[in-house]
This record gives sequence, structure tokens and C-alpha cells, in this order.
Amino acid sequence: REKQVVHVPQVANLPPEAAVDQMGWQRFNLASLLAIPLIQHNIVTGFIGFASFSREITWPEEAIRTLGIVSRTVANVQERSQAEERLRESEARFRQVVESIQEVFFIRDFPSLTLRYVSPMIESVTGFTPEELYDDFDLFFDHIHSADRDRIVTQLSSITPESNVPIDLEFRFNRRDASLCWIQSKLFPVKTKTGEIYRLIGAASDITAQKSSEAERLQNQKLRLELGLLERILDIILAGYWDWDIPNHREYLSVGFKRMFGYEDNELPNSPESWQRLIFPEDLPEVMRCFEQHVQSHGAIPYYNEVRYHHKDGSTVWVICSGQVIEWDAEGNPLRMIGCHVDITRRKLAEEKLRQQALIFDNISDGIIITDLDGRIGDWNAAAETMFGYTRAEVLGRSPNLLHHPADANTLTQRILDGVHRQGQWQGEISIIRKDGTVGICETIVVPLQDSQGQVIATLGVNRDISDRKARERELQASLAEKEVLLQEIHHRVKNNLQIVSSLLNLQATRSQNQHLSIILTESQNRVRSMALLHEKLYRSPDLSKIHVGDYIQDLTRTLLRSYRHYSVNVDLDVEIGDIFLTIDVAMPCGLIVNELVSNSLKYAFSGKREGTVAIAMAQQPNQTLILTVEDNGIGLPDTIDLHQTQSLGLQMVCALTQQLSGTIAVARTHGTQYRLQFPSCLG
Repeated sequence: REKQVVHVPQVANLPPEAAVDQMGWQRFNLASLLAIPLIQHNIVTGFIGFASFSREITWPEEAIRTLGIVSRTVANVQERSQAEERLRESEARFRQVVESIQEVFFIRDFPSLTLRYVSPMIESVTGFTPEELYDDFDLFFDHIHSADRDRIVTQLSSITPESNVPIDLEFRFNRRDASLCWIQSKLFPVKTKTGEIYRLIGAASDITAQKSSEAERLQNQKLRLELGLLERILDIILAGYWDWDIPNHREYLSVGFKRMFGYEDNELPNSPESWQRLIFPEDLPEVMRCFEQHVQSHGAIPYYNEVRYHHKDGSTVWVICSGQVIEWDAEGNPLRMIGCHVDITRRKLAEEKLRQQALIFDNISDGIIITDLDGRIGDWNAAAETMFGYTRAEVLGRSPNLLHHPADANTLTQRILDGVHRQGQWQGEISIIRKDGTVGICETIVVPLQDSQGQVIATLGVNRDISDRKARERELQASLAEKEVLLQEIHHRVKNNLQIVSSLLNLQATRSQNQHLSIILTESQNRVRSMALLHEKLYRSPDLSKIHVGDYIQDLTRTLLRSYRHYSVNVDLDVEIGDIFLTIDVAMPCGLIVNELVSNSLKYAFSGKREGTVAIAMAQQPNQTLILTVEDNGIGLPDTIDLHQTQSLGLQMVCALTQQLSGTIAVARTHGTQYRLQFPSCLG
């Protein structure tokens, strides 16, 4: 436990206090024993033992030192082995996490851009295996779409040692199977201690589906405009086809039609009952109504509707159902009708998502303003109307300067656009003018809006009215300033009162004819003076919650040196305290402890000497504790004095104050006297 070598040359001659160990060893006929501790991180993890059963052996010091080197070597080997095992476990966990996510994770050297690692998901996204890319990463660049390749190379080339923010990349990629996908990637620079980028860590994902949804929306819009001309040809080519023999109640359903709902050709009979069984019952009457209108108008009213069908897996399939009667009998009755079904499920889901986004846009509590690149307001939500007092119609097409304080209006819009262009966003607080002329403060974040090609087409500003919060902050600042003045006054008055007490004690000590009583009063005066000095430091400190302990101890010990100058002829003070700040609940007992220990040294340590040194040091430990040492090179504290059983009032105070600090104290009596206190840097 003490991390020391155990060397027992003669087990039989152990002292009485080791009788228990002696009996245990003699049970095994041990004559001599040597144990060398194995220490890792200052903790004993085992030992190397040697024993003699036949004769008594005294191991030479050289052998013990050699075995000590062996034990340290063994401990280092154990520690290195454990570190390597932890590293292997960490790497295994890293790979398990990275290879379980749906995004591609990769690591590249910089500036060489050599590929160090890429997760297996890269094959699902690109069709190329990690091994192929390790062998030739140019393969990846070669498959970037030619229209995007130069831009990506330029973005990567723009990375400099000063780059701190992630690098966003978005580009098209030609997969191994020649299909085209969209990839979005984000690169994070990793720097050395000197600030140089040496590695890029990134993640990439396939965003083809998101890009496709926008393309599908534009395509569906075009289809609606041209539906009258192309419904017989284009719809039949792109969707499920049906051909209805109305009088004979027979209907051909194409393979594409059946697969649209999850069925193979042989699973769904060719009859009207098949689709009528799959359609939502509440949608069927509308389908029949559209059919009757089409027939009654002899085809003048188009047969067109959007309805829901049940998919085989239980999900819902939205379709555009359109058709045309192409054969009539002499009486005008329909004979044959053809048509198609177009799956618009994804479009419907996108529309629902847009509807929800619009709902959020109109109901979010922050004011949202969309401004085009010409500096005109293109849209804003209901919260913005409430915040600024203007209706949407009143601000559309106007400059946002309408809303800005006149002092900022000429430059603010341009500063925002410059910030968005350089940093990708602008954030700050702006002064606003409402429609009614009142002034407010708004917390604003402005980000760019991009089209499908990544080009900025507008800016979106999110505005939060913080006028009330700013007013409360000003009130709190004023209140805090008043409390700081009051607290300073309290410290000042406490200091003055303690100085009065100190003066009274000094006056009584100088007038007393009893030397013993005079000494007691002087010691009490010094204690009061140490407390008064602390309040004076707090009064003068810009931070009323804590003081610089080095300045405080320096002034305190100098005052004590002057107070006890008649005890010591030539005593030097050596104060070494780092840049440490303490709160009053720690500084007060700490100062009293220093007062007592330094006073004892000045009074008793240098009896019969002409000179000496008193050293005070304090250091911050990594575990949020402080170590305070007070030592002198005097005659030393007598062995008869027990620090914890002393009759000395001063040492009793030291022990009590150490306990108050939740600390420990130890004394060393070699080369003078040294007190070593360890206590937490804050109490709580």
C-alpha cells in the first residue's frame, strides 16, 4: 500500500508488532522474504516476490535496485498491453458504429487527399467497393458528373490551414451501373496542435430521392397543362393501361396497372371488379359520377379524377385516373373506353409535406421574411405581420429597409447580404421600426435559399422580437449595479469596523502592564487585521465574489513581519503563489491559517538565530484542490508538540479552520518546520 519494497532478511527476528505476519510466514517455513511492488499510475497492481525456505538471506541493495528496475519494466509492459487492448476495443467500437449508420463515412489525408478509410456503405451509394477506392481514388473523381467536377475540385482546392468551418459539397455522380445519383457530403478539417490541417473527416449521403421529388413536381405540373392533348398517348406509356369492353363487362388491365398495386399479372383477374375491389369505397362514387358526366356529355367533359387504391402490402396508392370513350353505338351509348392510371403517391406525400411546411410557416412564433436578391420582400408569415404591424400585401415587393431603424437602413441590408455570401449566414440584433412608429429590437438569423442547382435565389430571415427581453436585461443590469455598490459599501463598512476593533486591541495591548496579556491582545489584533485586509481587498476588487489570493497573502505576511520585528532580527519572506482566485468563504479561513502559522514562525522558529526565511506557497492541483505550504528554516517544531492535541490556541485554530475547509494538514520537522495543507478550491 505504501508502494515500498518489503525486505525481511530474518522472518524469525521480526519485532513483536509483526507477530501476525511472522506466524503466517512461518506456517510456510519462510526464512527470508523480498517483495517488489508493481506500480501503474501510482497504484500498486501487484508485486514480484522472492522467498527463502532453507536459509536466511539478506538481498544486497544492488540486487534490490535491479529488481526494482525489472518491476517497473514489467509494470510498463502491462500498462502498454492494456493501452493497446483499449485501442483495439475503441477501433472495433468505432467500426461497429460507422458501419451501422446509413451514411458513408470517410477519412482522407490533407493536402494529399489520400483515402485512409471509407465505410462499406459507399458500395450501396456508388456501386464501387472500398477496396477499389483504396487502390485508385481517382476512380471516384472520374465518375463525378462532368458539369460538377471542376466545381468540386475548386472547393477542395480552396481549403486552407485557416479553414475552420465544415465544407459542404453537393454533386451528381455516375454509379457503376451508369445510373445517376445525387450525393451530399460534408467535410470537417482536423488540425494539429500548431493549427495545420492534416486530415479531413467527412460524411456523405445519397439525396437522389429528395432531388427526384422536386423534378417530379415540375413534371406533374407540366402533365396537367398538357393533359387535354397527351392523355391518350403519354399517360398510357407512363402508367397502367386499361381497356374496358362496356357492354360485355370485360376489362383488360395491363401488367403495369397490376404491379402499381403490388400484384403480378396472374394474381389479379381482368375485370372491372378487380379495380373496384381495390379502390377506397369512399372514392368509388366520385369515380362513377365522373364516368356518368363523361358519357352524358358524349366525351366533352373529360374523365379525370385523383383517387386512392389499396396496395397489396396495405399501404395507400394515390393515382390519377383518366380515360376516354372511343367507341359509341348508333344511339350514343358507350361501347369501349380506354384509359390509364398514373401513380402520384410520391407527389401527394410531397404536397402533404409542403402543406405541413406552409402550416408551420404561417403558425411559427418567429417572424419569417423571404427577400429576393434584388432586395425586395417576396413573402412573410403571420408572425411577421404581428411583429412589424404591416400586412403581407403592404410589404410585398418593398425593401426591408422599411422595417429597419433609419440609422441602420442604408447599410444593414448590404451587410446582411455580404455576411450570407461570405459565411453562409448572418446573425445579429437589429433595431426595427414598426408600422405604428414604435422602436424594438429583433434577434435575426438570415440564411440563403438555393435552387436545385445550388444557386442562391433568395434569403430567408428568421426574426424574434426581443424588445421585452432587452428591457428586462437593462433592468437586471441596473439592479445588479445597485447591488454591487451596496456590497462594496458592506465590505467597506465591515473593514472599517474591524479596523476599529484592531485599533482598540492595539491600544489595550500598549497600555497593558501584563506582558502575557499584551501578547494575547497583539495576536488577536493580527487575526482581526487579517480579516479586515480580506474585506479591503474585496472592496477594491472589480469582482466582488473573489480575490487574488497572492496579493492578499503578500500584504498579510508583510504586516505580520512588521508586527513581530522585535522577535526576529532579519527574516526574509518568500511568497510563491500562482494566479489563484478564492471566494471569501475559502479565503477567510485560509488567511487566518497563514496568520497563525507565520506568527508562530516569527515568534519561535528563530530563537538564538540572527536570520532566517519563512516561505509560503500555494499551487492549484488538477483535481480542483489547493496545496498550501508554510515553512521556515528555524529550529523546528519540538517533537513533544502534537498538532492535534496541542494546548496552543493558534494551532487549535489552525486545525479547526482546516476542518472548516474540508482539508487535511500535515507537519514535517526536518530542516525547520513545514506545514502542508490540502483543501478543495471551493466549498459547496
